[in-house]
Amino acid sequence: MTRSAIGIDSVTFYHDGKTAAFKAPLGVAIEVENYEAFDTRYLQVITGLKSKYSLNTERTCLKGHYILDKLKGKGCDFINDFVDQILPSLKMIFVCHTVVSSEKVPEIFCCNGTKKITTSEFVDRLCSSYEHIIAWKLLQDFADKHNSLIFSDYFTGVVTKAWIDLESNHNLSIVSAGEYCNSLISTADLICKYINDSLRSKNEKLGFYGISHAFQSKAVVEISDKMDGDQISEALKNNKPKLYQRFPYSLSQITPDSFRKIEVDAKMKHPVTYVLTSKKIPHEREAMEHTQLYDILANMSYQSKGCLRSINIDEINDEIRYMQKGDVLVTVGDLAEEKASYIVNDLGVPLRIVSSRDLIKI
Repeated sequence: MTRSAIGIDSVTFYHDGKTAAFKAPLGVAIEVENYEAFDTRYLQVITGLKSKYSLNTERTCLKGHYILDKLKGKGCDFINDFVDQILPSLKMIFVCHTVVSSEKVPEIFCCNGTKKITTSEFVDRLCSSYEHIIAWKLLQDFADKHNSLIFSDYFTGVVTKAWIDLESNHNLSIVSAGEYCNSLISTADLICKYINDSLRSKNEKLGFYGISHAFQSKAVVEISDKMDGDQISEALKNNKPKLYQRFPYSLSQITPDSFRKIEVDAKMKHPVTYVLTSKKIPHEREAMEHTQLYDILANMSYQSKGCLRSINIDEINDEIRYMQKGDVLVTVGDLAEEKASYIVNDLGVPLRIVSSRDLIKI
């Protein structure tokens, strides 16, 4: 039996209110019945929209910010068109958001009440690791999804009880640079961006009403807690994708259980294309995302059904223990080539070394 597949991503929602700036995590999990069939449809939609909007890129999978940057004023139209065309291929859209008011809750107790942090710090931590909260909440509410393939975009954070519940799920894979090498995560990201832009353009608050309003003209059926049993049964008979909204606010589950970092790399989707940079320019990794090399690397990772991880020569020592046979180490610059040679030839880490210069020549 074909297992369903789920893609998860999140954004940070910002809204400038009358008295203070506001931010909160907003995330989406999308489910499809058949990953391969969906992937084919995704490529059809993206290819058609690239042509329609004259988006000049070799990149297979796209991220919302990348589209907005490339198309300027037409980016939101591209994303809206994408959502309209991809929705019929989805089984479920699971939207989560968590709003915590620093005025009402000035501090948060964590680690079983033994420590406290400011609400602002808690929100920052939540935004950086919200993908695992979405996955945890989804599996809490839908027991049948435990056997689904789950792909989450890369995140960073500290251990929570939600993560302790989640990390034993062997079907969960973390996909670094997921929006650029996984069609499910790209779709979740673009739907996040669509909701975010819809709320901001209408000056609506992040909440159940605003999210429902964003999908009002879309081909979805929303199933809410306000519906009775008969209404839910009737809605489930509809062939349109089902929209669910959740507000994860169980602080005992989503606050730090300790300040030990989540070992995200232990669940990373292999094969991994590691990009080793030499720290020759400021913000090297961010700059690289706009280059021809990154187009090639993203497409390599998409084709291998793995992921793409950028690290500099000072960070690679922390990554070595997670590297596996079949992973690729792409070197950028002479210092990276020297470090890679040492790791593979002297330490015996089973990686294939590829020079970025050779890739660009292809």
